[in-house]
Formats: sequence, structure tokens, C-alpha cells
Amino acid sequence: MRRSLLSLFIFIIFTTLIISCSFPFGQPPTPTADAQMVAQTVNAVQTQSASTSIAQLTQEAVNNPTQTYTSLPTSSYTIVPFTNTPTQTSTPLPTATILPTLTFTLIPPPTRLPTVPIAVPTGPCQLISQTPKRFAQIASGSDFDANWKIKNTSGDSWETEDVDFRYISGTKMQKWHDVVYLQKSVDPEGIAKIRVDMIAPLEPGPYTSNWGLVKGGTYVFCVVSLQIQVVKN
Repeated sequence: MRRSLLSLFIFIIFTTLIISCSFPFGQPPTPTADAQMVAQTVNAVQTQSASTSIAQLTQEAVNNPTQTYTSLPTSSYTIVPFTNTPTQTSTPLPTATILPTLTFTLIPPPTRLPTVPIAVPTGPCQLISQTPKRFAQIASGSDFDANWKIKNTSGDSWETEDVDFRYISGTKMQKWHDVVYLQKSVDPEGIAKIRVDMIAPLEPGPYTSNWGLVKGGTYVFCVVSLQIQVVKN
């Protein structure tokens, strides 16, 4: 229908142009009844065409309503005030209590006398007796005599000019000299009697003094030991 109206409209315009060109230039044609009818017809056609177009557009708008878009809700953000939460502080573990160190006091064992045996010479000599006896108790600082009886088993005589009795080692308890001379020569199987003046040390405790028979001033061939226990006076 739209194409028919358009074709009719073009035809009317084309006819009007042809009629206009048929008049002399510069003289407007005198309208006739036919021309007026044509003009009215063109106006009516134009009006009807416009009305029809508007009605058609309106109907299309009704049949095909414009798609509406629903705007999505705007996201809203709630600003939460920042709170400075204090950092958790680790609680220090309790310091271990150091237990007192056990102190052990060493109690000295009972005083034991040294187990140095009395020298019992064999071979060239033999100890027959000795006083004081082994670990005899003697008061501190007191005088005492040490006596030995020694048998000559060497097979040779102990001449007074060649053999003497001397301090060798240990605690010096002799009162006078380190050398004691024999009173007389001692024949083989004979016994030499020797005495030395001594004084006990001032400090209590065990003491040992070693003596011996010496030949020619250098050769020690018989050794004996004096062992005593000094006690407070």
C-alpha cells in the first residue's frame, strides 16, 4: 500500500511539471477548474499519506513496544572506619628457676699410715731388730733414740775404716749428724749395733727416714727405714 501511494504521488508531481512547462515563460498560468482539482487531489493524497504513515508507525509502536532497559542497581559500599587493633604481644615464658647447685664436702678418710714395709736387707745384711717399732707413736718435738741391730751376711768383714751408717733420704729427724761410725768392725755373721739420736717433728703425722750401710763413702749395700707416727704432745 505504501508503494502504491508513493507511485501515485510521483505521478501527480510529474503531471504538474508537464502542465507547468506548457505555459509561456514569465506568464503565470491562469488556474482552471481542472488544475484546482488536481491541486486539491495532491493535497488530499499527501495528507492521507502522512496520516497513513503516522497511523502505521503508531500501530508498529503498539505492536512492537520499545525495549526498555532496567538499570542495574548501583553497588553501594559502606565505608567501615579503620580501627588500629594493637598487635598481639607474646607473653614471655617464665624464666626457669635455677636450682642451687648441690655442694658436696669431701670428708677426708681416716688417716692411713703408709704401707712402706720395713726394709729387711737380704744378701749382704739382715735386719734383726729396730726401735722404735714401725709407726710407733711419738710426741711432737720430743727426743728419742733410734736403734738397729743388723747382721753381717756378706761373707766379708765390715771394717770401721771402710764401712759407716748414713742418712739416705726421707725426713731428717737426726739430732746431730748425717753419718754414724761403727763402734767396731763386724765379722761375717756378726751383728752391728747402731744408735742415732733423733727428735720428732713438731707437726703430727707419719714420717719416714731412710738410712743405710755405705762402703767406701759411695757404695750403699744395706738400707733400713725408720717409720713413726708423730702425735700432739
